[in-house]
Amino acid sequence: MVMPYSGPERRRSPRLAICLSASLRERGRSAFSVKLVDLSPRGCRVELYSDLPSGVWVWLKLPGLEPRYSRIAWSRGGFAGIEFEAPLHEAVFDVLVGIDREPSEAELEELRRISARCRALAEGLGEDEEEELTAAGLLALAGDCDSKAAAASTTG
Repeated sequence: MVMPYSGPERRRSPRLAICLSASLRERGRSAFSVKLVDLSPRGCRVELYSDLPSGVWVWLKLPGLEPRYSRIAWSRGGFAGIEFEAPLHEAVFDVLVGIDREPSEAELEELRRISARCRALAEGLGEDEEEELTAAGLLALAGDCDSKAAAASTTG
């Protein structure tokens, strides 16, 4: 169940809140699991266990696709924005969105956990314009996760 992302938008294409598993690999290192939390044809946001340096090029393995060469645009608080070297084709984007089916109870709990974590991170931000935008984006993502969980709970 994909929902439009309602956060402040500075991107070249709209994002959709999504919940998919993927993996990430830096050159010369082993791959590790990440969780896609939003997606656009030009990039995505992932949740990961530690921050990565901005500007690093990585291989991102999305479900059902070959690894995509991508750049870490930013990384903070266990989330990272990733820009694809080449945008996803519209049909590929639609297939990925279609994979995000009706969530299981475990996936709903994961959405609620991400929402709580985003809200906690946003509370400590807001001292300058960049932090205010980051906080607003985190709060918007938290709201999207809450909405997605609530909508799925009422239909399931």
